[in-house]
Amino acid sequence: MIHYHKCPQCKGNIRNHYAKLCKKCYNKNRQVDKINIKCLTCGKEFKDYKSYYYKYCSLECAYLYRSIPQYKKFKKYLNTVSDKFLIWFTGFWEGEGCITLRPNKRRYNISVSQNDKNIMITIQKYLKTGKIYISKEKVSKYLHYHFIISNLGETLALCERILPFIKIKKRKREILEVINFNKSKKIRQYV
Repeated sequence: MIHYHKCPQCKGNIRNHYAKLCKKCYNKNRQVDKINIKCLTCGKEFKDYKSYYYKYCSLECAYLYRSIPQYKKFKKYLNTVSDKFLIWFTGFWEGEGCITLRPNKRRYNISVSQNDKNIMITIQKYLKTGKIYISKEKVSKYLHYHFIISNLGETLALCERILPFIKIKKRKREILEVINFNKSKKIRQYV
């Protein structure tokens, strides 16, 4: 089912949920001077013909804005998870896990690797998020499993929640880097 919203100028239906105007009004306004529009995520004003059609100054801002509801929902859930599990998970992550920056997507992943599938299933069951992948590389005679959280909002919420339990300074710096990276993108003004 397609949901429409109304064009503010002609009151016609707009199919694209990112668009501010319908295509007819958008094309008509392209001949007019550029206007200042504020990006919904970072608040930066930008002048562009696209500004009639798009709400964000970049794809990165659009991705950040879409991850805010997931951040709020996962943060609320993490407050119900026991501290004992989070302390165990933090220690396990410090030894077997990592944080990776995916430059093409401009976001961070939290991952843990292990030979025991049951541990990965337990982590996924308690956190109620993430995916488990099987490594295709033949490093040893055992299968290698990877538990990965790649959603920006969930990664940020988990980093904030496990920060007090981290003992290794290098890992603490990595977590703070993720939190500060997202603060600089002004995701904070929406949470």
